[in-house]
Amino acid sequence: MVNLRVNFFLVILALVFFVSCGEPAKQAVPKLVEKLQSADKSERNSAALALAKYGVEAKDAVPALIVTLRDPNPGIRTSAAYALRSIGTEEATEALERAEAREAARR
Repeated sequence: MVNLRVNFFLVILALVFFVSCGEPAKQAVPKLVEKLQSADKSERNSAALALAKYGVEAKDAVPALIVTLRDPNPGIRTSAAYALRSIGTEEATEALERAEAREAARR
């Protein structure tokens, strides 16, 4: 009887975990993409770092992050690169390679 309760509890816990993981990204990513265009540099930076935490679930943010790689603030460019690395799609990786080449040419 105890074993059945433990298994039931684990199944419920797993379902709650999987449902809660996917949905916040769907809601948060569009809002964070919007914040990447903010006039406030700390808001742009925070948005990029938050997108990094979602990893591949934030793949819809890749085009906006690519634009952010050209932000005048080097810290924000770094955060955008970190987010793209975390997302890891082919488009993100290619954009990072181009941005690294641009940065190397500046030096």
